Amino acid sequence: MNHAEASSGSAVQQAPFSLISNHLVVNMADNFDQSDIDRLESRLMQAVATNPRLKGVIFNLSEVFTTDPHDLQSLQALFQAIRLLGAHIGICGINPGLAVVIVRSNLEFGQQAIGSDIDDLLSKAT
Repeated sequence: MNHAEASSGSAVQQAPFSLISNHLVVNMADNFDQSDIDRLESRLMQAVATNPRLKGVIFNLSEVFTTDPHDLQSLQALFQAIRLLGAHIGICGINPGLAVVIVRSNLEFGQQAIGSDIDDLLSKAT
């Protein structure tokens, strides 16, 4: 397992990137905001574009208990951009409160693989 630490930003700094089985894993921190997503977008887009062996990006939301619908919409836009570069998206660790915010915000996460945890998503990818 290769680890590359994020080097800037509040929620992004707390969230290490890990490479596991040709999947980049992003651990999102609680209460991330637009500036965190902007920093994350820059790093992720470069990582996906420069790593042709990368199969997908897994977003681990298990530490996210507080966020707002606007920030979730920005995260959803990031998912779409990553998919346009050819990587699959996986989301895991959604807690009940976050699930309610997602549903009430009318966000569609149907094009992403959903799993209970990282191992669950990796088992579905093989």
